[in-house]
Amino acid sequence: MYDLYFILRICNQHLLLPEAHIEDDCSIAIFSFMVMLNLLLTVQGVIKMMFFCRVSEKFGKLVQLVGQCLVDIVQFTIFFTGWICLFSILYRILGMGIASGTYPHLGIQSTFFI
Repeated sequence: MYDLYFILRICNQHLLLPEAHIEDDCSIAIFSFMVMLNLLLTVQGVIKMMFFCRVSEKFGKLVQLVGQCLVDIVQFTIFFTGWICLFSILYRILGMGIASGTYPHLGIQSTFFI
Protein backbone atom coordinates (compact mmCIF):
# COMPACT_ATOMS: atom_id res chain seq x y z
CA MET A 1 0.00 0.00 0.00
CA TYR A 2 2.74 2.43 0.91
CA ASP A 3 4.62 1.53 -2.29
CA LEU A 4 1.61 2.65 -4.31
CA TYR A 5 1.48 5.94 -2.42
CA PHE A 6 5.20 6.45 -3.02
CA ILE A 7 4.82 5.86 -6.77
CA LEU A 8 1.88 8.26 -6.91
CA ARG A 9 3.91 10.85 -5.04
CA ILE A 10 6.82 10.51 -7.46
CA CYS A 11 4.48 10.89 -10.46
CA ASN A 12 2.65 13.89 -9.01
CA GLN A 13 5.14 16.28 -7.42
CA HIS A 14 2.38 18.43 -5.91
CA LEU A 15 1.11 15.50 -3.83
CA LEU A 16 3.38 15.94 -0.84
CA LEU A 17 3.18 14.26 2.51
CA PRO A 18 -0.22 14.31 4.21
CA GLU A 19 -0.98 17.55 5.92
CA ALA A 20 0.47 17.38 9.41
CA HIS A 21 -0.23 19.80 12.20
CA ILE A 22 2.94 19.91 14.23
CA GLU A 23 1.12 20.88 17.44
CA ASP A 24 0.41 17.34 18.65
CA ASP A 25 2.92 14.53 19.22
CA CYS A 26 0.96 11.94 17.22
CA SER A 27 1.14 13.90 13.96
CA ILE A 28 4.86 14.53 14.51
CA ALA A 29 5.41 10.78 14.83
CA ILE A 30 3.33 10.06 11.71
CA PHE A 31 5.13 12.77 9.72
CA SER A 32 8.54 11.44 10.81
CA PHE A 33 7.49 7.88 9.96
CA MET A 34 6.38 8.94 6.47
CA VAL A 35 9.67 10.73 5.87
CA MET A 36 11.65 7.66 6.98
CA LEU A 37 9.59 5.38 4.73
CA ASN A 38 10.19 7.70 1.76
CA LEU A 39 13.90 7.67 2.51
CA LEU A 40 13.97 3.89 2.85
CA LEU A 41 12.15 3.33 -0.44
CA THR A 42 14.40 5.75 -2.30
CA VAL A 43 17.58 4.10 -0.97
CA GLN A 44 16.24 0.63 -1.77
CA GLY A 45 15.41 1.75 -5.30
CA VAL A 46 18.92 3.10 -5.87
CA ILE A 47 20.52 -0.06 -4.45
CA LYS A 48 18.36 -2.26 -6.69
CA MET A 49 19.24 -0.10 -9.71
CA MET A 50 22.94 -0.45 -8.91
CA PHE A 51 22.51 -4.22 -8.57
CA PHE A 52 21.07 -4.41 -12.09
CA CYS A 53 23.88 -2.18 -13.44
CA ARG A 54 26.41 -4.87 -12.47
CA VAL A 55 25.46 -6.81 -15.60
CA SER A 56 27.67 -4.57 -17.70
CA GLU A 57 31.41 -4.76 -17.03
CA LYS A 58 31.88 -0.99 -17.18
CA PHE A 59 29.05 -0.34 -14.76
CA GLY A 60 30.23 -3.19 -12.55
CA LYS A 61 33.43 -1.33 -11.71
CA LEU A 62 31.45 1.82 -11.03
CA VAL A 63 29.14 -0.06 -8.67
CA GLN A 64 32.15 -1.48 -6.80
CA LEU A 65 33.62 2.02 -6.52
CA VAL A 66 30.37 3.45 -5.15
CA GLY A 67 30.08 0.55 -2.70
CA GLN A 68 33.59 1.15 -1.40
CA CYS A 69 32.85 4.87 -1.04
CA LEU A 70 29.77 4.07 1.04
CA VAL A 71 31.84 1.84 3.33
CA ASP A 72 34.35 4.66 3.80
CA ILE A 73 31.56 7.18 4.39
CA VAL A 74 30.17 5.05 7.24
CA GLN A 75 33.56 5.03 8.97
CA PHE A 76 33.95 8.79 8.49
CA THR A 77 30.42 9.44 9.76
CA ILE A 78 31.13 7.54 12.98
CA PHE A 79 34.34 9.55 13.46
CA PHE A 80 32.60 12.85 12.64
CA THR A 81 29.69 12.10 15.00
CA GLY A 82 32.22 11.57 17.78
CA TRP A 83 33.66 15.03 17.17
CA ILE A 84 30.20 16.58 17.12
CA CYS A 85 29.41 14.93 20.46
CA LEU A 86 32.70 16.20 21.88
CA PHE A 87 31.98 19.79 20.87
CA SER A 88 28.39 19.64 22.08
CA ILE A 89 29.66 18.48 25.48
CA LEU A 90 32.26 21.27 25.51
CA TYR A 91 29.58 23.87 24.71
CA ARG A 92 27.48 22.62 27.61
CA ILE A 93 30.49 22.70 29.95
CA LEU A 94 31.29 26.26 28.88
CA GLY A 95 27.71 27.28 29.63
CA MET A 96 26.64 28.18 26.12
CA GLY A 97 22.91 28.75 25.95
CA ILE A 98 20.35 28.12 23.25
CA ALA A 99 17.07 29.99 23.19
CA SER A 100 14.28 27.78 24.50
CA GLY A 101 11.98 28.51 21.54
CA THR A 102 14.53 27.53 18.90
CA TYR A 103 13.72 23.79 18.88
CA PRO A 104 10.63 23.32 21.05
CA HIS A 105 10.12 19.62 20.23
CA LEU A 106 13.69 18.50 21.02
CA GLY A 107 15.39 17.81 24.30
CA ILE A 108 18.41 19.79 25.45
CA GLN A 109 20.87 17.05 24.40
CA SER A 110 19.44 16.88 20.90
CA THR A 111 19.48 20.66 20.61
CA PHE A 112 23.16 20.84 21.46
CA PHE A 113 23.89 17.94 19.11
CA ILE A 114 22.32 19.83 16.20
